[in-house]
Amino acid sequence: MGILLFIGLYIVSAKNYLLFHTLAELFSTAVILGMFTLIWYSRFTIKNKALVFLGIAYLFVGSIDLFHTLSYQGMGIIDKSWGANPATQLWVAGRLMESISLLLFLLFFKKKINIPLIAGIYFLITIVILNAVFLLKIFPDCYIEGIGLTPFKKTIEYIICIILICTSGLLYKKKKNFAPDIYVLFAGSLILTVCAELSFTFYISVYDFFNLMGHYFKIISFFLIYLVFVKSGLLAADQALIESENHYRKLFEGSNDGIILFDFNGNIIRSNSKIQELLGYSEKEFCHLQIKNIHPSSEWDISDKQIKNVIDQGKTKFESKYLKKDGAIIDVEVSGSVIDRKKKLILGIFRDITDRKTAQKKLWESNELFKKVFNSQIDAIFVFTAGMLRIAVDCNKAATELFGYTKKEIINKPAGKFHVNESYFKNFEHQLYSETNKTGVFQLHDYYMKKKDGTIFPTEHTVLEIKNDSGKRTGWISIVKDLTEQKKMLEEKAILETKLQHAQKMEAIGTLAGGIAHDFNNILFPLIGFAEILKEDIPKESPLQELTDEIMTASLRARDLVKQILTFSHQMNQEITPLKVQLILKEVIKLTSNIFPSTINIEMDIDDTCKKILADPTQIHQLTMNLITNAYHAMQSCGGTLFISLKPVKFKYDTIPTADFLPGDYICLSIEDTGSGIKEEIMDKIFDPYFTTKGVDKGTGLGLSVVHGIIKQYKGEIMVDSIPEKGTCFKIYLPVIEETEETTVKPIPRNLPKGTERVLLIDDEPPVLKIEKTMLQRLGYHVVTESNSAKAIDLFKTQSDTFDLVITDMTMPEITGDMLSKEIIKIKPAIPIIICTGFSEIITAQKAREIGIKEFLKKPVVLSDLALSVRNALEQK
Repeated sequence: MGILLFIGLYIVSAKNYLLFHTLAELFSTAVILGMFTLIWYSRFTIKNKALVFLGIAYLFVGSIDLFHTLSYQGMGIIDKSWGANPATQLWVAGRLMESISLLLFLLFFKKKINIPLIAGIYFLITIVILNAVFLLKIFPDCYIEGIGLTPFKKTIEYIICIILICTSGLLYKKKKNFAPDIYVLFAGSLILTVCAELSFTFYISVYDFFNLMGHYFKIISFFLIYLVFVKSGLLAADQALIESENHYRKLFEGSNDGIILFDFNGNIIRSNSKIQELLGYSEKEFCHLQIKNIHPSSEWDISDKQIKNVIDQGKTKFESKYLKKDGAIIDVEVSGSVIDRKKKLILGIFRDITDRKTAQKKLWESNELFKKVFNSQIDAIFVFTAGMLRIAVDCNKAATELFGYTKKEIINKPAGKFHVNESYFKNFEHQLYSETNKTGVFQLHDYYMKKKDGTIFPTEHTVLEIKNDSGKRTGWISIVKDLTEQKKMLEEKAILETKLQHAQKMEAIGTLAGGIAHDFNNILFPLIGFAEILKEDIPKESPLQELTDEIMTASLRARDLVKQILTFSHQMNQEITPLKVQLILKEVIKLTSNIFPSTINIEMDIDDTCKKILADPTQIHQLTMNLITNAYHAMQSCGGTLFISLKPVKFKYDTIPTADFLPGDYICLSIEDTGSGIKEEIMDKIFDPYFTTKGVDKGTGLGLSVVHGIIKQYKGEIMVDSIPEKGTCFKIYLPVIEETEETTVKPIPRNLPKGTERVLLIDDEPPVLKIEKTMLQRLGYHVVTESNSAKAIDLFKTQSDTFDLVITDMTMPEITGDMLSKEIIKIKPAIPIIICTGFSEIITAQKAREIGIKEFLKKPVVLSDLALSVRNALEQK
């Protein structure tokens, strides 16, 4: 092919040398352009940048050769008068630039080169040469018509040959850096270039033989250097490609993550060994799968959506679940990116995060467990920094509930925020550092802290140090236990103990009252009985009648007083009966007026027309006594006036004071004093049990509570009006009853029932035995007495048929009245028995009837009660 080319060029040269020259130079320029193009596009893969330098150099050499071709004599582009000199000048410049470039190529071999700088320098040199030849015409002449080549031209040609020979020597020296074939081609190109230059030193005419041969040598040398470029550039590019391929293959196969190459439709093209190992498929099996096939079927829609996302956005990253060949499901982190939109390729990188997910789950569960434990603690827990301010960094739920702050309000706040005040906190801090430096723990019991609303409350405060591995303090843990309920319980315990002591005291009082009542009633019995007998025996007009009445009145008052004592000590049941409050009120006033000092005046306004109420007289007596006594205590220190009034009132629906009232008739008992009054802050507590403002020796706190209970029991109301230091007024409203035949107490008949039956009378108290015998004898009965219960039984055994009735005391030594009654009944079941008692916790009217006793009498007994009971018992026989 080459030979045919040269033959063709030779024939053309024979016919038309100008055409030959043009074709030869254009061929050389085309070769140079090919060389540059190859080198330029391979510049990034070519490690030896000297080859890029040589490609740029030949680009500018070819540019000068192109101008040489265009300015050649006969081309008609420049003025004929210029002759062949410009073309020869450009030829010399081009060859000189070429030879120097070849030498520099070897000198720059495998060295760093600034490519843009080199290109700029060659561009300037080219501009300078063109200007020197065409515009400035200062370039030395190289060819003169009729003479031929100038000495300058020949000299430059020889210099070029010397440079090329030096270049050949340097090439030989660096022979090891070139492949053998490239070295041969490079050396051959240099030799031919020298031959071409020598040929151009002999021609006289630009159309002669030597000029022709010089162009042949040039064409061949350019072709050889082109082959050097081709082999070097492509070899470098291939080597780089191979290295790149190997590099990426190593990355692809050696990656710790699974990698899949797939298209926009999800078809898998290639997979690495890691993803094959991870999912259990072979490389061949992968090529027949789509991306969605390695997802659980429930996530196919998600898989399609993620492919669409990566196509739209260019890349994406997400977590998903992948399906292994054996059916197991694993957690995977996926990074996808489009690597070639034209070929529609996506590279997916898959990392197994199953272990990480498991660890995260365990950590989450551990954190959740800690949070649950942390927040389930009933004590408030704070975590503070180690600094002087001790800033809160965490707290549990109990802390927010106890102190009333939200967690956001607590975090980043200093510890002092939760203490009572600054001085309180400073004292706490001083003790904290002192104790923790010794033991690492600080604890304060009954230490007061402050809530968000300002409430001061007692706590047990424990502070622990947090230290790192080196023993340095990194924080604090404060545990705050609310002692409010505990202190309240202690207070309640103290109250309960007080109540227990009071109950025990009341029990003791009750026991004592029972004993006193028994003895006192045995004393009163003869007094009342003999007073009645005297009253009957003394003439009505005698002045002794009045004295007898006084004895009777005093004795009956004493009897009622015993009842009150028993009621107060809960030893006597209530007796609800119609009564007039004014009578009880006057009696209480008379009783209490004797204890009031002269500094206290009593003013009364009692309406005797007030109707009766249905109540226990003893409770009404207790109620009025309590209120009057309270008034006395309120005025005891500074004196004053006690106003007592009792009036009837009537309420209609439109006049009732409060919703607690029902319309109707009431009595209003008003007890008003000018004493110290009641403070407003304790007004709501005065009816609470055990609440008192008096000293330990003056009150139990039960008075007003009992009063309130009595009034509510009888469907009444109590109202209080008090001004501190001016006085207090209590108003008690109790509903009245209409007096009917059923509610009016029947008078005792004047003619007492009498009899002649024989009675066995038993009592261990001689005075009582004497008055009872006298009373029975006055009623006509035959009486046999006995003071010893055992002897009484023996007597009854021998003479049971002679007795019609047995009257016995309850409380007697050895054998009590109830035991005696049982023995008597065993002897004679039909015998009627009456039991009398001054006081007994053992026997009641109900219990007496259960064991066969007909009548139950309480001492002291008046004659009328005795007469009726005896007759009733005998008639029941």
